[in-house]
Amino acid sequence: MNRRTARLAIIGAVIAIPVAAATQLTNRETRTTAPAAAGSSRQLTTVTQASIAAAVRDARAALQRSPGSSYTIRLPAGTFDISGLDGTTGGASIDLSRLDACPGTLTIAGAGMTRTTIVTDDRLVGISGRQTSCVTIADLTMSRRKPDATQGVVVSSTPESVTLDVPQGFPDPASLVPEERVVNRQGRETIRRYLKKYAQTPAGPQAIPGRTQVMWQSATRVPGAANRWRIDLVIRGRMPDYRPGELLGIKSKNGFDAYRFVGGQKITFSGVRWMMETRGVFRRVNNVTIQNCSIVRPAPINGVRFAMASSTGGPQIGQPTDPMTEGHVVTGNEFEGTGDDALLFAHANGVVRDNRISDTWGSAMRIYESPGLQVGTNMLTRSLILREADDKLEGDRNVGRRSRPPRADLYPDDR
Repeated sequence: MNRRTARLAIIGAVIAIPVAAATQLTNRETRTTAPAAAGSSRQLTTVTQASIAAAVRDARAALQRSPGSSYTIRLPAGTFDISGLDGTTGGASIDLSRLDACPGTLTIAGAGMTRTTIVTDDRLVGISGRQTSCVTIADLTMSRRKPDATQGVVVSSTPESVTLDVPQGFPDPASLVPEERVVNRQGRETIRRYLKKYAQTPAGPQAIPGRTQVMWQSATRVPGAANRWRIDLVIRGRMPDYRPGELLGIKSKNGFDAYRFVGGQKITFSGVRWMMETRGVFRRVNNVTIQNCSIVRPAPINGVRFAMASSTGGPQIGQPTDPMTEGHVVTGNEFEGTGDDALLFAHANGVVRDNRISDTWGSAMRIYESPGLQVGTNMLTRSLILREADDKLEGDRNVGRRSRPPRADLYPDDR
């Protein structure tokens, strides 16, 4: 296939991709996760950023004393805010950089996906690792202190703006605008804030595959109404078609990743649930495993369900400018309502099968130059698979952008 005839493959609606028979997905809490690691372990009773950091230091020392052994840090049931309130910050809520447990394993395990929740710092990466190998995160929920996405029902619209009623208790759109604006080399603000239509149904908001997203730049409260906002649009082309009563998702991609690993091998997430911040990145990491994990929307507020789990997507294995990585396994996961692509594979080969992905803002899977990736049976609902065979994002329609950016900017990784 040459560049002129290469095209992305888009598959939507409810779809299974048969390579092997789908396995029956069972209760997530009982089918999890990584086997208990043989070797030393430490049970934390007080869970803070500082106590986890101390436990990681102890694990590092134990693994250095006994190469090839394993070490498990066990977290109790409960919800624990480790967002730097104890005065310890650094570059991440949990820093695993330069930790090589191979040929053993370091495991950080909670008491269960729905029983242990760690609330990481909105201002930091949740879990960070540079040159990190043979580490497993298992049986817990990772969350943030507040949602980073919101939504509203259209009241009226003009060529320059749309007026929305935001449900009581949901984040104000103005709160999603970052305090520090990102400016490009030409001195213009890089805007990563978008609106997109969702269908309102008795089962909750549902994505409309392929609907155009619209860039927005600011939000102002409308006087005299309970929670009414005027959203100023960035329009440089086709006028968006908004009608009164329609539901719009409102996202702003300005936070930090739930996790980020750069360099290393054998990183595993097993039985982990992500809420409010869902995007994670692996760069130049071989043998990534993501199994029996989930991305879920925040709990309803005053009975109103969220359209999105977060303003961001899900796991990104590789980036377009990275070298090829191998040995990845993504299986048995359930991702719903992501604010961008639920999965990205860029120069990344392995197996992706038996996943359930629904109501994504972007694609269920975006596959970029990963010819050895084996896509098995996956159930996709109101989501797409997008295969990029050349440098252009054909079909990724953004109102408000004159031209598509260079491909290195498609997946920002320096936040």
